Amino acid sequence: ALKVIDLKNNELNSSLPDWIWNLSSLSDLDLSSCELSGRIPDELGKLAALQFIGLGNNKLNGAIPRSMSRLCNLVHIDLSRNILSGNLSEAARSMFPCMKKLQILNLADNKLTGQLSGWHEHMASLEVLDLSENLLSGVLPTSISRLSNLTYLDISFNKLIGELSELHFTNLSRLDALVLASNSFKVVVKHSWFPPFQLTKLGLHGCLVGPQFPTWLQSQTRIKMIDLGSAGIRGALPDWIWNFSSPMASLNVSMNNITGELPASLVRSKMLITLNIRHNQLEGYIPDMPNSVRVLDLSHNNLSGSLP
Repeated sequence: ALKVIDLKNNELNSSLPDWIWNLSSLSDLDLSSCELSGRIPDELGKLAALQFIGLGNNKLNGAIPRSMSRLCNLVHIDLSRNILSGNLSEAARSMFPCMKKLQILNLADNKLTGQLSGWHEHMASLEVLDLSENLLSGVLPTSISRLSNLTYLDISFNKLIGELSELHFTNLSRLDALVLASNSFKVVVKHSWFPPFQLTKLGLHGCLVGPQFPTWLQSQTRIKMIDLGSAGIRGALPDWIWNFSSPMASLNVSMNNITGELPASLVRSKMLITLNIRHNQLEGYIPDMPNSVRVLDLSHNNLSGSLP
């Protein structure tokens, strides 16, 4: 009758133990950070009552077992930080139509291949989707906007391509974090676009966002972290970025072609902790910085004058 197994952060240093698969009442299985290795066996599909499976931060390899398609009560899946491989698209098409209750899917930092089209549409309850640091390819389909409960989307560090428009975000009004960095995306939205969401975190490092600094960011009154490094931005940064009503703590606009001067009003950015504007074309003097700043990188610019 055992329902919960929590052995996380131990040194089991073995494969997944066989005795687990006989526990038909098990609802929560957490063996994350246990130095497990080997494959996830098909016997996993026997645990029909399972709601949470946490096998993250181990050394598990091979494909995600198709038998997971029988685990229709799953709410939270964490298989991140392993060495899992195989085609996610093929596995997902059999697994996810059954998982109507799934809210969190974390497969980050594996070696999964495949595409995002044709399988995520079934996951209407999904709130967190983290597929970062894999080998996924193809485009991000506009059908991602059907996941209207999404609060966290991270597909960074893959091999994804294509244009992103307003259609990708139409129904994502609950989105809090959007991380698309280190893909070959081109963000094409209208100058007048007003997003349906209020982000706290935006990661578009390495995506083509420019040549203009995105004006829609002015509507984000809750944003704390902006990463627009290597985003093809040219010209001066807008004045409002320094007089933001948001609690912005981190701004990275490195590796662009930003010109102009740093404003004296920068000292009033009381929440700013990290400012990275390296490798741009800034000129003029360095103004006083807010006392909150802990990380400051203004290297590889054309700044002059004395230090404040």
